Amino acid sequence: MRKLVLGFVVLLFLLATGGWFAWIQLGEPHYRSEAMIQLYTPPHMPPDLQTPHVANLVALEGQSIGAMMREIRNQAVLIRSDEVLQETIQWPSIKSSDWFARFDGDVRAAATDLARRVDAHPVPDATLLRVSVEARDSVDAQRLLDALLTVYIQKREVQAENLVAQQSAVLIRERERAIEETRRGQLERDRFLQENDVASLDPTGPALPWIAQQLVAAELQLELLETAPDDPDTTSAIEQTKKTIAYWQNAQATTHMQARDHMQKLLMLRPIEKAIERDQRRSDTIGERLLALRLTGTVPGFARATRAAAPTEAERVWWRWPWD
Repeated sequence: MRKLVLGFVVLLFLLATGGWFAWIQLGEPHYRSEAMIQLYTPPHMPPDLQTPHVANLVALEGQSIGAMMREIRNQAVLIRSDEVLQETIQWPSIKSSDWFARFDGDVRAAATDLARRVDAHPVPDATLLRVSVEARDSVDAQRLLDALLTVYIQKREVQAENLVAQQSAVLIRERERAIEETRRGQLERDRFLQENDVASLDPTGPALPWIAQQLVAAELQLELLETAPDDPDTTSAIEQTKKTIAYWQNAQATTHMQARDHMQKLLMLRPIEKAIERDQRRSDTIGERLLALRLTGTVPGFARATRAAAPTEAERVWWRWPWD
């Protein structure tokens, strides 16, 4: 009895498989049209949508590979979004097609059916999306895919322009703040220099070495006078030389104090100077980012669809589920 049941089950399976295969071969055919979408363009390398390795992620500088892969996966979902599909259906060539006529003008029902026919997934180790559309008619498959690509790329271009405008406005405001902070720092520095009478980085200049030379010369002269014969003129010269030595010693001490005071002022000025340099560097960096943004036409990390290959001629699908 068990063998009979098992044989009956096997027979049913073979009949179902044979019927499904016959339905695929002899029933109403399905067709698939495919195309590639280039999301990122490698620097200094024109994209070739027929050779995915050209868009290898290693060639893309300044981008996080992980972030790019996440964005590419997101685009594979967004291209099948209800908004894109409904706009695709509104495309003139689709609204006038026999495929759309089956839905009696019901855009939502047509969008639901189109979502079931569209497939999109990233190409491994590349910045490409492979998109395909299946339909019972080869012309419908190619026409639907062409309209879908056109709508998607137009929406991405509009979104890219909006993002560039928004990001440019943000960068311009940041640069203006950095320029204003730099100006305030310069005013603070000028006010500090004026209030503290800091005329130069070294107010003593060559004074200290020259004073030291004069002091050494006076001390040598005193030694010579003290070894000379004792007479009124020598005594008077010694007293005068001692006064000269005292004068230069006092000048040396005063100059040292001025140098120390000036050094303290420079130390107080250093944080202001560093703040000015920091704000200036920030302004320059923001300016470079703004220039790069205007040259590339897209914000970093945003997968702007640069181009798409033309849909391939629809080919018959030899493997699909019976309910497709």
